[in-house]
Formats: sequence, structure tokens, C-alpha cells
Amino acid sequence: MFLGFETYNCKLDNKFRILVPTKFRKDNEELIREGFVIKRSLSFQCLELYPYSEWKNQVAMLNRLNPFDKRATDFKILYTAGVRTVELDGSNRILIPKELVNAGNLQKEVYLIPLGTYYQIWDKDAYEQHLAGNKGVNLNDAYSDVISELGAINDSLNNK
Repeated sequence: MFLGFETYNCKLDNKFRILVPTKFRKDNEELIREGFVIKRSLSFQCLELYPYSEWKNQVAMLNRLNPFDKRATDFKILYTAGVRTVELDGSNRILIPKELVNAGNLQKEVYLIPLGTYYQIWDKDAYEQHLAGNKGVNLNDAYSDVISELGAINDSLNNK
């Protein structure tokens, strides 16, 4: 399982490659061997990087949606738009396809943001603007429903 714990600041070179930090590689050696899937985010102007094994879990969930439901099919189309498999090259870089670089509006500096089983790849300035836009927000008020859901999940895990 992919467990992202750290945020990494990386450079995007002129050929749209990101040098993967040493610590990231050491923490995820097995997953690096299997490769990754990269896609656009549905929620933000950024990309998502999944280990291949986690992507198979995502596809398994998508495949449980009713294939005769137009909205479900449309969601699958949008969710998987631009999906590509990627691997580290011999210099420990990931090549991001140009159309995904454009979709994520990635410039020279990017952040790899851990979200548990996958990472988001944000343009540095866009990420910092996102954080600044939430500065001073009371998380207990703004995200009370999410915090309640986390509490229920925690309770469920502790009762197993």
C-alpha cells in the first residue's frame, strides 16, 4: 500500500520530467517497481499519481457502477480522462505527458502532496494560493461534516 506522509517540492524540467526525491524512492521501492498511473484531478487543477496496485482498486470500484446508467458511464469517462501509466526512468524521473502538464497547469516547480493512497501533483504557485485562500478558515466549522465522517471511520476501525 502507498502511504504518503511527506510533501515534496520538485522541479519540472523542459521535457516535463519530475526528478523523484530519494526519500520518496526509498519509502516506496516496491511500488516504484510496479509503476504508477497519473491522471487529472476531478476536484482541483492538479494531477493525481497512483501506484499501479491502488489504481487497480480504483478501477475495480468503477467497474461496480451500473454500465447501463448514463451518469455512471459519464462519471467513468471524466474520472479516467487522460489516464496514463508512468514509470521512473534510469535517472529516477517521471515523464508527465504534455496534455496532463497542461491540464494541471504545471510550471517549473511542483509539489507532491500526500493523500494517503495516492499523491496529488500541484503547481507550486497554485498550491500556495489554495492554502492562502483557506488561511484563517476554522476547519471545525468549514469541514464539520468531514470531521464527523472521520470520527465515524475511526470508531468503526477501533471496534474491529
